[in-house]
Amino acid sequence: MDKVKNNCCFILYNKERITTMNQNQKPDSETRNSWHDDSSNWKFGIFYYNKADPRIFPPKRLAMLGWTVNFANPISYLSAIGLIVLIYCVSEYLK
Repeated sequence: MDKVKNNCCFILYNKERITTMNQNQKPDSETRNSWHDDSSNWKFGIFYYNKADPRIFPPKRLAMLGWTVNFANPISYLSAIGLIVLIYCVSEYLK
């Protein structure tokens, strides 16, 4: 039971540390690069999912191919939907 309690405290501590970092400071380029290179942050090799990364649109695995969505950030869903709606409205307007 004590081991479970220690693990829970560790998880809560890490979550608090990550939240504090997101709110108070931007991660340095070394941290961003380590997140980007970590294969556990890429689901199925193409979907970027990292709760510690505050960026909405991080670069794709091959940065020369553009940007992707950080699916761990709830704002990214709204941004992606807004972008799709904008593209649709512009395409309807240009018809």
